[in-house]
Amino acid sequence: MTTESGVTVIGNSIWGAMGNADGIEAAFWSAICGRTPRWGNHVFENRAATHLVQVETPIEGMLEWDLLGKVIGGKLLKFVLLTAKQQKQKNVYLHAQVSAIPFYKKHGFTACGDVFYEANIPHREMSKKIC
Repeated sequence: MTTESGVTVIGNSIWGAMGNADGIEAAFWSAICGRTPRWGNHVFENRAATHLVQVETPIEGMLEWDLLGKVIGGKLLKFVLLTAKQQKQKNVYLHAQVSAIPFYKKHGFTACGDVFYEANIPHREMSKKIC
């Protein structure tokens, strides 16, 4: 179990792990109890890929990896916003790492509230109204 979503994505995608980014509270209680609830990505039936990203060019250097991540992240965020609109959601909320706030602002999100910490990383809540 981890509280870091990036570790979860890599572990699930590359190594076939079955982890959730459960948050620090769930990780704490799992550590105390010695077991983790069977829910989310811990259950095989809940694991279904929705996107396949195939990169057909060599990636050279950290800058190219960063750019690729921003492009894929932007496309996934647009998919999430479209899905929310189709489900007639009025707002989308997220916890953004402070370093990622400019990315979300470019996609129309507004930061609200004070900085708080998840997994010892500063975050802010952000929201976007879906029209």
